[in-house]
Amino acid sequence: MGALARAGKGPTLHRVETIAEYVSTVESIVSAGGRTRWFRGVSRAAHRLIPTALRDSVVVADARLNPVTDDKQFLRSDGYIVAGPRPAAMLREFKRLCGASGFRIRLRNNFQWLFLMQHYGIPTRLLDWSKNPLVALYFALAGRASLSRSEGKEAVDEFSEQCGAVYVLDPGHLNSSFGGPDAPIDVVADFKQWKHYVDAGPGAFDPIAIHAHFVDERMRSQFGAFTLHGYNTWRLDYYDHIRLKLHKILIPHALFPRLRRSARLLGMTEEFLLPDFLGLDKSGLARSIKTLEEARFKADLAKWRARMKALK
Repeated sequence: MGALARAGKGPTLHRVETIAEYVSTVESIVSAGGRTRWFRGVSRAAHRLIPTALRDSVVVADARLNPVTDDKQFLRSDGYIVAGPRPAAMLREFKRLCGASGFRIRLRNNFQWLFLMQHYGIPTRLLDWSKNPLVALYFALAGRASLSRSEGKEAVDEFSEQCGAVYVLDPGHLNSSFGGPDAPIDVVADFKQWKHYVDAGPGAFDPIAIHAHFVDERMRSQFGAFTLHGYNTWRLDYYDHIRLKLHKILIPHALFPRLRRSARLLGMTEEFLLPDFLGLDKSGLARSIKTLEEARFKADLAKWRARMKALK
């Protein structure tokens, strides 16, 4: 099916009902620009493009350090203060636990550690993408569908709760629009130039599109790539200039069962896309680190709010 008409500032919406239509839509998007495209599948179109480490962030003060509460209206500026789990602290804990468990693979620098964290379910500022559109389709279909019985007749809506979606991104445009190169960045090879993005330090404001180095068999099988957020917490699909070049392929939940059967026939299975390579206790490791950091975050947030209240 062709692109659906949409007023405003993007993204370009498409709607498909079969894998053949999906492949045809991807071909039309890629061939139209002749540029590299990355793909991200989500089980609900309402899911935005924001990394796990930033999804639980809380605005605690405005640019003038006035406390922000749930019952108070305020105007945001670039200087508002956000609290949330600390990716840098989770990185340190992840490395410590990996060492304690006998992890022996050699990694070049902290970016590769971040890649490994991401694929073992620990919150980072990374957002997963794939260079393979069928991998993205698998993840779009993997989530729990709504109970709609409308057989794919849902209204087209960018943030529909009745559809899954595959985002299609031009990584070169993302980087060049923020003053970077017109191509994905190899942050592992150019570590000195980009190391400030490991912990979102000074100068690491805008998101960037980066190559993934395959330190885990999962990354290789999923043809992985990443966008990496700096200290700006805006969603990737918030920026108007990104939305103008972004495509979003909608897939009605009512059609998920049929599409999943077709996907399995093409070899798009969990065993193929989610191999266990390192033998680490993935769920236990991620749960331990997230629980520790969430407890720290809640305690620090309570202290911050008490300090803000005292300043009133």
